[in-house]
Amino acid sequence: MNRFTIQLDEIKAAYAAEQNPTIEVRLDRIARIEKMIEVNEEKIICKALMADFGVRHPIETRLAECQMIYQA
Repeated sequence: MNRFTIQLDEIKAAYAAEQNPTIEVRLDRIARIEKMIEVNEEKIICKALMADFGVRHPIETRLAECQMIYQA
């Protein structure tokens, strides 16, 4: 079994355990995702996309990728 299959199985199990979380739970999860993106924006997300694209500036990544998430 590869890493992707294991992660997919974990996602399916989590969904089966809680198919319809409350609005409070959903809002908490969204807030935690937003915080994770904010904390990792510079040191992980920008660096990874720079490595993928070669010369992508961190400001471009923030505007094109991260800002869209925050606005959503």
